[in-house]
Amino acid sequence: MKIERTGNQDVFAPPVSYSQERLWFLDQLEPGAAIYNIPYISTVKGSIHRSAFNKAVNRLIARHESLRTCFMEAAGKPKQAIYAELSVEVDWEDLSRLDARSAAEKLQTICTQVTSTPFDLSKAPLFRVMLVATARETTIITTIHHIVADGWSIGVFQRELAALYQEELGGRPASLPELRIQYADYAVWQREKLEGQGLDRLKQYWIKQLDDATTLLEIPCDYPRPLKQTFNGHIHEFEIPANLTASIREITIDRETTLFMTLVSAFAVLLYRLTGHKDVLLGTPIAGRKGADVENLIGLFVNTLVLRARMEGNQRFVDLLSEVKNTTIEAFEHQDMPFEKLVLELNPKRDLSHGPLIQVLFSLQNLPTLEGLMAGAAESPVGASQSLDGHTGTAKFDFALFISEVGDKLLCSVEYNTDLFSAGTIQDISGYFLSLLYAISKDPEANISSYPLLSVKQRQRCLENSRGKDLPYSDTKGCHHLFEDQCMVSPEAIAISHTSNGVTRRMTYAELNAYANKLARYLASRGVKVGDNVCLCIPRSINQIAAVLAILKAGAAYVPLDQENPLERLRYILSDVSAPLALISRDTRVNLEGSVDLVVLEDHAEEIDQQSPENLNNPFSPEAPQYIIHTSGSTGRPKGVVMPHRALVNLVEWQNRESDCPPGSVTLQFSSLNFDVASQEIFSTFSSGGCLQVIDENVRREGPRHLEYLNDHRVRRIFLAPVALEQLANAAVDMDVKLEEMREVIAAGDKLQITDNVRSFFERYPRVRLSNQYGPTETHIVSGHNLEEPPSQWPVHPPIGIPVDNVQLYVLDENFEPTPPRVAGELYIGGAAVAHGYINLPEDSNKRFINDPFQEGRLYRTGDVCRYNAQGAVEFIGRADQQIKLRGFRIEPGEIEVVLKRYDGVKDAVVIKRKSKQGDDQLAAYLVVDQSAGFDKANLRHFLGDRLPAYMIPTHFIPMEGFPLTGSGKIARLKLPDPDDTESARDRESTYVAPRTSVEQFLVDCWNDLLQVDKISINDNFFDLGGHSLTATQLVSRIRDQFGLEMPLFRIFERPTIELLALEIIQRQASQEEESELEAMLSELEALSEKDSEELLSGAGDD
Repeated sequence: MKIERTGNQDVFAPPVSYSQERLWFLDQLEPGAAIYNIPYISTVKGSIHRSAFNKAVNRLIARHESLRTCFMEAAGKPKQAIYAELSVEVDWEDLSRLDARSAAEKLQTICTQVTSTPFDLSKAPLFRVMLVATARETTIITTIHHIVADGWSIGVFQRELAALYQEELGGRPASLPELRIQYADYAVWQREKLEGQGLDRLKQYWIKQLDDATTLLEIPCDYPRPLKQTFNGHIHEFEIPANLTASIREITIDRETTLFMTLVSAFAVLLYRLTGHKDVLLGTPIAGRKGADVENLIGLFVNTLVLRARMEGNQRFVDLLSEVKNTTIEAFEHQDMPFEKLVLELNPKRDLSHGPLIQVLFSLQNLPTLEGLMAGAAESPVGASQSLDGHTGTAKFDFALFISEVGDKLLCSVEYNTDLFSAGTIQDISGYFLSLLYAISKDPEANISSYPLLSVKQRQRCLENSRGKDLPYSDTKGCHHLFEDQCMVSPEAIAISHTSNGVTRRMTYAELNAYANKLARYLASRGVKVGDNVCLCIPRSINQIAAVLAILKAGAAYVPLDQENPLERLRYILSDVSAPLALISRDTRVNLEGSVDLVVLEDHAEEIDQQSPENLNNPFSPEAPQYIIHTSGSTGRPKGVVMPHRALVNLVEWQNRESDCPPGSVTLQFSSLNFDVASQEIFSTFSSGGCLQVIDENVRREGPRHLEYLNDHRVRRIFLAPVALEQLANAAVDMDVKLEEMREVIAAGDKLQITDNVRSFFERYPRVRLSNQYGPTETHIVSGHNLEEPPSQWPVHPPIGIPVDNVQLYVLDENFEPTPPRVAGELYIGGAAVAHGYINLPEDSNKRFINDPFQEGRLYRTGDVCRYNAQGAVEFIGRADQQIKLRGFRIEPGEIEVVLKRYDGVKDAVVIKRKSKQGDDQLAAYLVVDQSAGFDKANLRHFLGDRLPAYMIPTHFIPMEGFPLTGSGKIARLKLPDPDDTESARDRESTYVAPRTSVEQFLVDCWNDLLQVDKISINDNFFDLGGHSLTATQLVSRIRDQFGLEMPLFRIFERPTIELLALEIIQRQASQEEESELEAMLSELEALSEKDSEELLSGAGDD
């Protein structure tokens, strides 16, 4: 590499390098931060000659232009500003008279202050040195901003400073190598080199290499990612012992690679196993110093290479290592593309919540110095008697792993963002990396998905935590037997009540049991045998519940039919279960004649009444089906889930232990029989001596009437789908109902979201407990979580909890191994809860119901993505088939839905991925809107822009009166209409919208000039039209010149359209005028004499 001097030694403002440009931009984005401070702390025995040291520092400044450089802005672009001469006075602090403990504490405080104090990039020098003397030692604290130095530079700085100091003391001459060029010459050379064909060659390689890559890699974290990236950080250190290091070196030699390639391959496997991403991008720093001319310069030469690793679970580690080797070699061959320039050329979708392209860094250092470290990772090589923390408390990446070769072992340091990760999580991840390295060292030929992240003890602990309590239950009985047992305890207690059209009907336990027995015997007389499946299509009533009991007593399974379903579907179900008959009533609206033998209860009342009221004694097996409930199937035909008595009895007895419902307590029968929660409502009530209050269908459909109904009927417990809970909470906003008896709300059937109204509901009724339960139809409820904290502390998505007694909840990876805590996997359910399978669908059953690899039994494969949190509770993340990947980002639609529901006027929201007619993936938001609130899409976009990353804001917003629902009350996503996507994304609202104000016109003119785009609409996105970080800073500069406003750079990212940015400018102008008026008033008041002031004050009180 040949770099020439520019020839203009007096040039005051040479251009910045690409790396400097990026750091200047980041400083504009996050002013007053110490993110890019590079600290270096060293301790020497004895004292230091202050005068000699000070001279040495100033000679070093004279030698290196970077040490007398600051930065200025010209038309929104940064320039270097180099002082011809600059001298400093080194700060000094004497702690020698303090005792050892006090001196150590004071020294640490000084270190923290010196290293974490931000620099002002417009003021030179951009480094500081301080000497602190204690009784026996002197500590040298050096902090330098990364914009004028890198890790290599710290070595140059320390080495040359030591040589110059020795010379000043009268020792041998420093004999420093001649500096033929300075950093400014390198910056000019770099700019010239990256033009024309040189840039084209680099650009073509990197565009091809990073095509369609996922640009957000999220390691499972403890806290939600802030909308605006933060840089608070900490460090965790661990070591790779000598024996393991030796084994890794052996693999490296055998495979003819380097230690870096072997370790970065293992690190990529770790990221894949933690995130599930088979395609990961990570950064690695390189020195960037080609040629002898730059070796001895202080300056920012370090570059970050983006390495891409594509993996498959069945891929051998040695094969991945070979691919990483080739990728690394190619990347180094194209290393002259600065990372900052690469970002500009690729121009990925901008998002303030994370850095572009990479969020994870890996670095291998050959020596225990700062050489090779990217972005100033902290290290403090100090004497044995000192242990000083020079870390600035910042982190430039989500997760950065620095490894140093020290003797025969490897020292590891993880710098992590503390707003994303807890210390415990980072310790765990470090342990997983060690486990992975041990496994690789033993068998590098194995598949990468087969390597355990957990130790044997950790794995066993995970399996134990996955199991509910092993408790005895009535495993020889059915739910109808539990009901009969309760009839013996409280025969005269009210078992069931139903009010319809102002008429209330009640039955005691004895009455209900007698009627159910009579109906069961009548069914037997009509040919129903033990083991049959009996359909029922009776509207909600006491007779409906009695029919359920009767079918079970007859030894059959009940099959509910929802008369709201299409007739074709009902006929299919009748045929699917081979029902000998169906129970209906005169109120059944659907016509099932010709499909099955129909028994109309009212028409056979006399015959039923003639039967014996005594309990039946039919043969019974706990494995016999209690019910068959049909769910939607991927083939378009419903699938019938066959649920045995054993599962329901275990659930009911667990529920009775969980609930605080003394005998006589009223439970609302709210759910449709087609929803499995109905059986939980019915039999947890009947087996505990409670009263089942059957809500009338007309009331059930009117959310605002629920509160009064609950109060009027003294309901203590309700089971609700989250949609129904939201309706209840919304109704409570404008109603004054006391709910004196209510104590428990159980949410089940869908993902629970704690919206503002739900939170307010439970704050209003503090005696009411909320429980979140989870379970697919194939297992019924298998977990529960009681929200014990004050509602203000509830998370938006509470955990689904811990396993039900006698149930196992395994979160497994694709190798059927338990995932570590906080790491997502697929949820598998085992134990007493598992259904037999799908009726008449053996292939589907075999796919979803598999053998338990950990113990005797079967597992149900849910398809739900979950993880265990640090407290041992399961967190539901989403359906594997509902996760969306859009423009390189993985998106969970539920997160967007929560924010949409917070917007005034949006009652409910569903977000799905749709394809436009051009084949592009887009997000579509379906909204149930309160028309009276005045729905405005532009305002909604503005609202979302304040709360969500740009890539999570939907393209389409489709207002609806209500969502289509499944029979169990869930949203039928497949029935949502296609959005009107015939227009391109840029023309989607109302095509072109011209500027309407002078501010909007000014911005349009700026965009035309900066982006070279004609006919800009006020709804166009600055970054979609080609804007990037540099043009954004130029735009800020023009706004400052035109309006006299200091617009924060990040506002351009948050307000990326003409319309939104113009509104921001107008609001800031108004605020500035108000401040000016207030300052003028205060000045007038200060100018008043004491007498005038007293008269003014006395006059103010005359009113």
